[in-house]
Amino acid sequence: MATHPPLYERVVLPGLVGMKGYGLFKSANKRTPMKTKAVAKPYEPTERERPALEALKARSRSKPPVPMMKKSESGNGAILPDHPDLKTGTKLLMEALGTTSHEFLGGIVTQLANAGIKGKEIDMGSSNFMLSIAIGIEPKDQIEAMLAAQMAAVHMQTMTFARRLNHVENIPQQDSAERAFNKLARTFTAQMEALNKYRGKGQQKMTVEHVHVHEGGQAIVGNVQGGEGQCKKVGATPCKSDRCITAPGAEQRPGAGHPASLRPCRTGGVGCMVERPPAHRVGRPMETTKPAYGPKRLLLPGEIQRA
Repeated sequence: MATHPPLYERVVLPGLVGMKGYGLFKSANKRTPMKTKAVAKPYEPTERERPALEALKARSRSKPPVPMMKKSESGNGAILPDHPDLKTGTKLLMEALGTTSHEFLGGIVTQLANAGIKGKEIDMGSSNFMLSIAIGIEPKDQIEAMLAAQMAAVHMQTMTFARRLNHVENIPQQDSAERAFNKLARTFTAQMEALNKYRGKGQQKMTVEHVHVHEGGQAIVGNVQGGEGQCKKVGATPCKSDRCITAPGAEQRPGAGHPASLRPCRTGGVGCMVERPPAHRVGRPMETTKPAYGPKRLLLPGEIQRA
């Protein structure tokens, strides 16, 4: 025997307002109009902005693609390259950090991740920020990569203490944050100098752009090697420098033969000695000791002090 639903049961059917008992309500004839949203017009860069955007695109195309890091989805705490292919992402990171060792890559990335820990969780934003700093330095080998990672960590701590210095509540907190901030800022500068020195391998190059030659003076244009008092004496060939005491016809100055007044020739001449320059410059007054009576006076070059 068929049973009927109770009169108080309400069933909602498609296209109908509802059902109460066995009576049907009228269907909804009025349809609510759909609200349409106007699509915003894309922003058009100005004439002054377009060159900068084009330069950014060109610079981005010149840089090789380097993936950042992400947490493993397995939940084991592993950190992996954020790339569809694990091997390709690993090789791109190795090339960006100037290494061919998988062990070095894993170690340096783990250290950067540990430096970005906040609480007990790894902050991937901070870790990827430090990784981007290290990659932006463009290290050529593992030493430069380690120094770049240290620079990234020092920069993070420098900004941390800068924030603390802005929120101090007493003098001891201010002094502590200020000391740490100054040390970290100086350390970063020293790291930059060390990196530049390592990349230059200690070589220094001096370029003279302007040379002033006064009346009666002489100047040499070109590469000059050797120091003051150049001598050329190899074997039995006599030295032709007028400053070398071994040159034939050289002027013998007072005290020129004393060993204390000689020094070896910088050009490496055999048995060639050069007279040491005087302790004072020619033409500059020499200050003497104060006499027993009267004011202090100055002696000119060539003048002999009388008792």
